[in-house]
Amino acid sequence: MPVTASPEISVLVPVMNEQGNIRPLIDEIAAVYAGRSFEIIYVNDGSDDGTKDVVQQYGHLVISNMINRGGGAALRL
Repeated sequence: MPVTASPEISVLVPVMNEQGNIRPLIDEIAAVYAGRSFEIIYVNDGSDDGTKDVVQQYGHLVISNMINRGGGAALRL
């Protein structure tokens, strides 16, 4: 789901090397918020696999750290 102008809900998800696991999470979040205005922002925390590519295939925003800085730093970004 693309980012809307003013979503009702914003979900921040830090991810690192989750290429093989991220699809079910994306689908589950979409199911939970179905019928509501929401955005999901993924913070790619230094992944060296295709995590960013998978998330972008779903049309979600991805912010990337060049190196792994940890979940807390990812959420602060």
